[in-house]
Amino acid sequence: MAANKLHLLGWLFIVGWLNAAAGSASAQPITPAPDGTNTVVTPNGNRYDISGGSLGG
Repeated sequence: MAANKLHLLGWLFIVGWLNAAAGSASAQPITPAPDGTNTVVTPNGNRYDISGGSLGG
């Protein structure tokens, strides 16, 4: 019985530590560059559709 509780506490500690270590994600806005590539960024719900433009390089 005590071994089961110790095992459970171990797993809870590991899961809690992983959750704390994961942190949170941060996002930056996506905007077309004003460089004449004609890129169009269209918000569509929780995603952005990016069309047009040309590859850099």
